[in-house]
Amino acid sequence: MERNRRAAVMTHRGDDWTQKGDRRYSRRDAILLGASGVLGLVGVAMARSVFVEFAAPTTVAALPLSAPTASPTAIDVTPRQLGTRILTEVPMTGEVRDAIAAEATRFAPFGAGTVVTVRASWRAPDGGYGAASEGRIDLAEDLFADDPWSPARRDVELPAIFARSAFVNLTPRNDNGTQLSALGDYLTTISWLRSGDGRDEALVVLNPYSYLGPGGRGEAERARARAAMDEPDGLFALATTTFLRFPEELVTVVEAMASEETPLMPAYQAQSVVVDSPPKSLAKHYLGAVADLLTALVPNPDHRGEGYVKTQLDRLIPRFSMTRFDLGLRVL
Repeated sequence: MERNRRAAVMTHRGDDWTQKGDRRYSRRDAILLGASGVLGLVGVAMARSVFVEFAAPTTVAALPLSAPTASPTAIDVTPRQLGTRILTEVPMTGEVRDAIAAEATRFAPFGAGTVVTVRASWRAPDGGYGAASEGRIDLAEDLFADDPWSPARRDVELPAIFARSAFVNLTPRNDNGTQLSALGDYLTTISWLRSGDGRDEALVVLNPYSYLGPGGRGEAERARARAAMDEPDGLFALATTTFLRFPEELVTVVEAMASEETPLMPAYQAQSVVVDSPPKSLAKHYLGAVADLLTALVPNPDHRGEGYVKTQLDRLIPRFSMTRFDLGLRVL
């Protein structure tokens, strides 16, 4: 009976069958299975080739392995009638916005940037809290952190970054030849003073963080500001902030710096005069250079007299003329 069943199977549909154990395949099925196996090997080889190509360093670097993080959306929070736009990527209180607006209004006449953005999860390249490029100012959200040190830090950093922006925006135009001439004088003076005796002591006087008291986080900020003062824009920005925030303290510290007696004539010792020590003299030269450039930055398109410029400076930086007089700085 089994033989008859096999015979019947052999003649089923006229196809020959092949037997393997208890499973039987026709010749056509065997051909199809063989072809499938070949295609499968080819597919594996192709997949392996693609995988190896994707695994190459240059290819992997080019592939978006993960979706890029979307940049936070900046919201415009500019107060009415303020010429400078204020954008923020983080929640902002009205007090913070008003503090930014106040410095924007103060330094707009000096040529500071017209777009200010508070950035999320960002710090300036120098480790500070702000950066200025032509026409723009970026501020770190850390500047407005809710901690006891923040108000003092904002009092220094906000005017400093706006003053730095005014310096950065000093590009040649047809109407600012006087400003560019003053900038050249400033850069020449700063370069000359770089090799002066007592430079480190003099720069301590110009550093606004010197007036916030010792200890705490102020030490790190003071060191960072001191490093920034090695560059002309950093020195201008931080000395301007000292003029603005600590005018009376500045005068007191400079007056307290050492002076020394020197003979009126080397051959005649009976008479002598009191002169500033090298650090004190250097500090005054630095402050004079910054004051001269600030004076030149006051817009004066109608070429009004010295009184107009002084009035504008005293409005923007209270007590500026008095501070300059108390320090014995000449007026251009």
